Amino acid sequence: MRKTFQLSLLIFIISSAIFFILPIHHPFQLWQTPVLSQRLEKDLLFFLVLYMKAEVSWMSTVRGDLSYKECILRRVRGILNKLTVEKYTLLRNQLIDSRITTLSILDGVASLIFNKALTEPMFCPLYAFLCYELSLPPHGLPSVPDECVQQEITFKRLLVSKCQEAFENENRKVAETRQQIVTGVSSDVRYKERRRNLGEMQFICELMKQRHPILRISLAHHILYQLLDPNDVEVNVEAICLFLNTVGK
Repeated sequence: MRKTFQLSLLIFIISSAIFFILPIHHPFQLWQTPVLSQRLEKDLLFFLVLYMKAEVSWMSTVRGDLSYKECILRRVRGILNKLTVEKYTLLRNQLIDSRITTLSILDGVASLIFNKALTEPMFCPLYAFLCYELSLPPHGLPSVPDECVQQEITFKRLLVSKCQEAFENENRKVAETRQQIVTGVSSDVRYKERRRNLGEMQFICELMKQRHPILRISLAHHILYQLLDPNDVEVNVEAICLFLNTVGK
């Protein structure tokens, strides 16, 4: 960020010189033009303010104003943003070596991966496989102590909890969707909600397909039973098709 604004400032000065000075036969009369002088002063002030903001942001990171948790989660978010099939092994190892030492950080990592899978359903199989490998002891993410219950909490346990919460919320939203259809709520709102709900369903299904499923296979029967509820089956048609296509045999 710091180098970017330094470069931008340099480009601005050079471009200003080329644009304003070359058309004038007497360059030394440049600062004698009041309008031109005021314009250059305003532009320089604008770039100076942007530069100072970037400097403050960069220095705050260097000084360590960010908490340890924020630094680790920022690093993990950056790793997830770069995750591809080609770079998978390298980035997975970087994520495991990110010094995740507290329950709040481990929970934050689980939330980042879960939300990333929902926003990028195309890569759900990749994120599900990542979760599978992060859950494998002793090569995955380490378990961390929970002082409240005096026991070790694993990444797998946190992820299962988030999937369960998402599925329960899905059941509540089905009733809301049915009510929205009756009351005529905007189709755009319903579409966005359904996209996220289908993303949750696809990710849950992909977790069931792993070699050692993170979610119990018996959960599949429970999910299908809920989806086939006669009162909601019309709303759940798309989710039922996705579920059977992903984990059905």
